[in-house]
Amino acid sequence: MARDTERRLLMVQVRAAGVALDQSGQHVILLKPIDELPGEGRILPIWIGAQEATSILIAVEGAATPRPLAHDLMRAMLETPRRRRPRRGDPHRRRHLLRRDRAARSR
Repeated sequence: MARDTERRLLMVQVRAAGVALDQSGQHVILLKPIDELPGEGRILPIWIGAQEATSILIAVEGAATPRPLAHDLMRAMLETPRRRRPRRGDPHRRRHLLRRDRAARSR
């Protein structure tokens, strides 16, 4: 049973092999394992919306956009180190809150 659990928890890194249209005209992103050997044809299709397909194609092609797209904002958010907020029991919390109040008053 432990072996079955390990098998279910195995994660495979994938790359976007492309975006296609299925027979009904819906967009599908095709994902392939990164470490796949030549000749293996494993593909995971995931159906997505038209806006998501457009966004993925723009990102894959590296095209410039006048404003950041949703995936650009998400990537920036994930890559930015988290700032630690002081917790209730933190001895520095009071000092932090006083500084924040002073800064707000000086605006």
